[in-house]
Amino acid sequence: MNPIAENQGGSPFVSPVAVDAWDTWFRWRENGMLHDETVDATWRRVASTLALLEPEPGRAAFELRLLDAFASWCLLLDERLLATAGTGKDSWPDNDLVAVLNIVGFVRQRDTPDATVDLAAVKDCAELATRALDNALLLGNRSGQESKKLRIGIIGYAETLVLLGLDYCALEALRLARSLAQSLAEGCLRASVALAELRGATARCDEAWIKKARLRRTPAELVGRAEGHGLRHASLTSIGPQPRLAKFANDTSDAVLPLTTGAARSANRGSRPGAPVVAVPAQLEIRGAMQPWIDEPISCPVRALAKPIPVSHLDWYARATKLGLGTLSWSF
Repeated sequence: MNPIAENQGGSPFVSPVAVDAWDTWFRWRENGMLHDETVDATWRRVASTLALLEPEPGRAAFELRLLDAFASWCLLLDERLLATAGTGKDSWPDNDLVAVLNIVGFVRQRDTPDATVDLAAVKDCAELATRALDNALLLGNRSGQESKKLRIGIIGYAETLVLLGLDYCALEALRLARSLAQSLAEGCLRASVALAELRGATARCDEAWIKKARLRRTPAELVGRAEGHGLRHASLTSIGPQPRLAKFANDTSDAVLPLTTGAARSANRGSRPGAPVVAVPAQLEIRGAMQPWIDEPISCPVRALAKPIPVSHLDWYARATKLGLGTLSWSF
């Protein structure tokens, strides 16, 4: 089958880059036999595998939730899960699994002045992602250890700003960044507490955790449940580069990186012009707005036209340190 055929008819693909990414990295082939005839087949084998850990009464519903999130490009799971789950040759680790929410998928009323991001849906999808990865950990548990690291982040932030008609440097973009990070963190925490109740806690909530949760404006009822039941995962939110997943998600923008100068893309909205260069300080401010709700220092590269001169680098490094961000690296 020609992979470009996936980009025709009723396919969820709108970018040839995405078709290529799926066909190259995630499509199941074995001994010359093609098993994933369509991307829907890829999603179904991943969803059905991860649903095996769910109690029977809710298993089908959980699988359908995953399929809906995949098909709408709202949720993309670890590339090792996409490539091997359900193939009989599972090869993901039982630690450090990744999921990303594609924020483009949560934009409602597109192409209207009332376009907005559905933050309630972001929270719900973050819960789903956490549970799906916890299931994957249990399926791939080879070490017998309980406490495992998960990393749940976002892609498509810059493209979302385009759909909302917002400039990357605008105050509204900072507000959106905060709201997204807070919603992501709350959804992940809800799942962590629920999983602790169901499968057992691996971490307890001390005074330092409670203080941090309150600073994050975590709902009081959720803090109370966490105090009482503990956490399945103490650290969940993490924003870093996931270039393969971003390409698969119809070639959306990676993490919180601004759009590439001169890029002309399409994603359920027709063509768009290239984006202007976004100043480095503005990129750092967006990350700083998110960082209070992100468990790990945000570490995706900063986009620049050229390697910064030493004086600028020192200034930007100082800004990043003050904001609690990760080590600076560059994308040109």
